[in-house]
Amino acid sequence: RDGALTVDVDLALLTFCDCSGLNVFLEVWQDAAATGATLRLRRPSRVVSRLLALTECDFLLSGCAAVP
Repeated sequence: RDGALTVDVDLALLTFCDCSGLNVFLEVWQDAAATGATLRLRRPSRVVSRLLALTECDFLLSGCAAVP
């Protein structure tokens, strides 16, 4: 498909994220990968960064493509 190759999401104003929010990020990451795009989460707070690290989802910060 024609369209964006990278979806950048600015998290600077996000002060809280739980497993429901994380699940949304992972679903968007998978959907983006299915179309050849990548998702990158930018400027996360310490709380969000910690959630991503503890759940081993901090790869979302670097914009890694989905594993086939």
